Amino acid sequence: MIQNHKGYTLIELIVVVALIGIMYSFTMPRFQQAILSDDLQGVVRKFVGNIKALRSEAIREHKDFYLNFDLNSDEFWITEPGMSPEKSYQTRKDAYTLPDDVHIVEVSFPEEVDRIMGEVRIMISEKGYIQPAIIHLESDDDTEFSLILRPFLGKVEIIKDYVDYEDMQ
Repeated sequence: MIQNHKGYTLIELIVVVALIGIMYSFTMPRFQQAILSDDLQGVVRKFVGNIKALRSEAIREHKDFYLNFDLNSDEFWITEPGMSPEKSYQTRKDAYTLPDDVHIVEVSFPEEVDRIMGEVRIMISEKGYIQPAIIHLESDDDTEFSLILRPFLGKVEIIKDYVDYEDMQ
């Protein structure tokens, strides 16, 4: 007599759950690393997006703009020449603060001393030229990114490591 039983046995269910547990234990460390470094990658995307948008706006509006950084408090904001003191103060007060685990290590300019503290600004001209600079970012897990701003290309080169002007020559 043939019986047609449909369903799963307890042993089959235990094997499937065990396999899922084993796969989870192998993928979890990689997933955690992606989550922890996500703040830094988000800041890199935000910087690149702001720089591109600011360059486009400078060309469209025929105005110079400045991308300002406070290296002591890990903040950045955008200003333009001729801003009233009140508007300038308000813009500075509304600065974007980086996540706690991400820091602006320094901003480098060609043939100048690297800036590691205080306020720094990078000019974007009305013609879309960006003042050449390298922005160095780091997270608490020692992951580093260097954002290289090139004057004429209007493109930000992203390197997942610390790069200085001496390394580029």
